[in-house]
Amino acid sequence: ILFVQKKSRVALVGLGGIGKTQVALELAHRTKRDKPGHLVFWVSTISFAAIEQGYMDIAKALLIERRNQEDDLMDLVRRHLSSESTVPWLLILDNLDDLDILRSTRQYLPYHDRGAILITTRFQDAASLVSDDWCDEEIMEHLLTELVCLPLAIVQAAAYMTRNQISIAKYLDILRGTEKDMIKLLSRKFDDNVTCTGNNSSSAVATTWLISFNQIRQNDPDAANLLSFISQIEPKEIPQSILPNLGSEEQMVDSIGTLIGYAFLRKEREDTFSMHRLVHMAVKVWDEQENRQPAYTQNKAIQHICTIFPIRKGDHDDWAKSKIYLPHAIRILQTSKENHTEQRYFLSVQVGTCLNNHRRFKEATLPLTEAYDWAVAHLRHDDNVRQLIEHRLAVTYVNDRQIQKAIPLLEHVVTVQKTTLADEELPRLVSQQTLASAYLDDRQIEKAISILQHVTAVQKRTLAEENPYRLRSHHTLASAYVENHQIKKAIPIFEHVVAVQARTLAEEDLSRLASEYALAIAYLSNCLIKKGIPILERVVEAHKKILDEEAYPRLTSQHMLASAYLDNGQI
Repeated sequence: ILFVQKKSRVALVGLGGIGKTQVALELAHRTKRDKPGHLVFWVSTISFAAIEQGYMDIAKALLIERRNQEDDLMDLVRRHLSSESTVPWLLILDNLDDLDILRSTRQYLPYHDRGAILITTRFQDAASLVSDDWCDEEIMEHLLTELVCLPLAIVQAAAYMTRNQISIAKYLDILRGTEKDMIKLLSRKFDDNVTCTGNNSSSAVATTWLISFNQIRQNDPDAANLLSFISQIEPKEIPQSILPNLGSEEQMVDSIGTLIGYAFLRKEREDTFSMHRLVHMAVKVWDEQENRQPAYTQNKAIQHICTIFPIRKGDHDDWAKSKIYLPHAIRILQTSKENHTEQRYFLSVQVGTCLNNHRRFKEATLPLTEAYDWAVAHLRHDDNVRQLIEHRLAVTYVNDRQIQKAIPLLEHVVTVQKTTLADEELPRLVSQQTLASAYLDDRQIEKAISILQHVTAVQKRTLAEENPYRLRSHHTLASAYVENHQIKKAIPIFEHVVAVQARTLAEEDLSRLASEYALAIAYLSNCLIKKGIPILERVVEAHKKILDEEAYPRLTSQHMLASAYLDNGQI
């Protein structure tokens, strides 16, 4: 290739240990044997220091000397081998596997019709950076003119040529033959998203993207499908686990590799990627035009996110994953407001529930309100899905202290469930308990006590003593008694809850600590200070271990313990 096809630069690319260096050595020996007029130079490129040493050896062989200390010896070697007076030469760069080393030394690579460079490397990217027509100033000038010297377009063009192993001349042919209508559309979108760009700049970027999009669609449909999905979610912090299943891990790795190879995806860290916001915009426009079906990709993305979105509050893995997925689900909801499919509103419920679980109550009310409005318009008043949506919106209102909005929703749910569910069915009991809690917050204490007495009576018949729903209802009833100044009724209930939780929950469980704190406050309210203090001391010590200093429960327990000490004369 070097001597017959007259290529001035050739790369041997392959995995480590397959014999690239041996091939290069054989070429060096044959060149010395068969072409006695050629000079052969060998430079190890395992480090910049090794390259400097190699160039010093070349300078010594060619009798090149510095005229003063400021002269760059490596540049002197490059100029000598690139000059008209040079004799034929072969330069071998062995083990060029570090792109940073290559970028820092590429300026020192000589170029002449009578010279040839062979590199050995494990990476195609390294090979592309020293390929022939990157050194052809005329053809490079044509490319830069077509791309208006815009870095974003140059990066995309380079990635395409590297991935498909084509020359600049071939890429220029493709560039000039790309469909104009799509370029205009992408250019307009580009101009809408970037300031200070002219028509030529936006057109150059749009053209390079379109070439690559079409190539991916043709050669790697799975990668194209990933592109389409990513265009619907956030372009930053994309976890691999959120991507649609491609059938096998191998196929996923290959398709992600395709997108990285085309410079559309960037790997930020293990299993997390990002996409340039302008690429993200362009993919969305291109995909909409390609599919010719409004909201086709959007509906697929919504359905996929609905399927994988984790909302189980008590599951640690789901909790962590939901935090990562949440921005992507929110992005889909924000960009699909004109999409009134049932699946979108189911996703709204999931997102609202997740935001509520993460204590982002005000944000949670927005998607849940959207879902509720849709349910009222499309579902019967006693439909189970509508009941679920109403209940979750009401709970979020309670958490956001919008009690007046929560109560009518809960009253409607409880009324409907009286006709659709048996007395002991858990969803009905949960709704009743939630309504009672809302009544308590609204100071409708008698109403709350009446409901809670009924709920706890049913749960005693139907649920095990340690069931968390049963314990929660008893706790809430005791709290209602405290609010109604019926302390002596509250204390035995709290004592029972605390005793059960002591057997079933860890010492630092927040539910257990909340019950113990409530019991201690009841003791203090009933002038049983010596009983309350030891419990408060345990709660305070546990809070120190598990809560931040500024956490409200920790501050409250410390304050109440200090007050109890004062009341007990422990100043």
